[in-house]
Amino acid sequence: MNTLFMKKFVFLIFLFALKICFAQTNLVPNPGFEEHSSCPNDMWQISLANHWQNATLCLSEYFNSCGTNWVSVPSNASGFEFAHNGLAYAGVYGFYNTVNYGQGYIQTQLIDTLKSNIKYYIEFFISLADSLSLATTHMGAFLSDSSIFVSTYNTLPLTPQIISSTIEQVTTKNGWSKISGYFTAHGGEKYITIGNFNPDTIADTVFVSQAHWYPGAYYYIDDVFVGTDTTVSVAENQKELSYFNVYPNPSKEKLFVEYRFADLKNEKHTIDLFTIDGKLMQTLTVNKNMGTVTLDVKDLPSGNYFISLGSKTLNKKVTIIH
Repeated sequence: MNTLFMKKFVFLIFLFALKICFAQTNLVPNPGFEEHSSCPNDMWQISLANHWQNATLCLSEYFNSCGTNWVSVPSNASGFEFAHNGLAYAGVYGFYNTVNYGQGYIQTQLIDTLKSNIKYYIEFFISLADSLSLATTHMGAFLSDSSIFVSTYNTLPLTPQIISSTIEQVTTKNGWSKISGYFTAHGGEKYITIGNFNPDTIADTVFVSQAHWYPGAYYYIDDVFVGTDTTVSVAENQKELSYFNVYPNPSKEKLFVEYRFADLKNEKHTIDLFTIDGKLMQTLTVNKNMGTVTLDVKDLPSGNYFISLGSKTLNKKVTIIH
């Protein structure tokens, strides 16, 4: 074996090792709820998202941009929210003090069984829905050896390994909050269940706004991660490279949009203002990769709108009031 061949061989082995070391290994199948057997057309259809199911009698929702108005993305029966990533997400009740509702939970079987004495990183994203008036302070994830299904509408009597830790995480309606943490597996865990695990659900609730429907706490859920790689999803890292901020929100006359694009090429980008049903109201073309622009909104009707940055790769909901 000649020296040149040996060098190439060693280099290829080195690249392969790097690929293994830096691979994004997520043990959650269909973590963003993108894969589905069919588009949702009614409530309580989480089973249409491949690999996901309910853990109690309180049925959970599946939202997808291909669904009907009730269960579409971004606008649906529970509110208005773009997916954290992609075109779909799940939805569960964190609290609903009514017979046949109660607490909802979603569950999936992991791709592989967790190993004993290995530290794992767990992450998922939640967004409080607009239509109900409460938040709940104990949204979490429970890792178990076996599948869970309990014939109840009540809280599951389980202690989650990962749980929300701040009020800001569970009260965010405009955008997504990350719930995350580490735990050391005892070995054999193969299922993840997500929901509110606080047995005292009434004391657990926080008032956030006047209810459009009934008092309760409802959460969208997206991008679930279980793995030993703490760099987590490539999509999230890419999102952090592109950025924009809109203020003041609500606004009466002007909206200021701060932006930064991830790519470093001097290409044209657009900033668009849409109604919630997708009608384009204003558009600006920017030639710089970062800066601040102004949208004049004083002549627009009061209501909710959304601003998209870069062909809708990033979106923010805004409110105009007069």
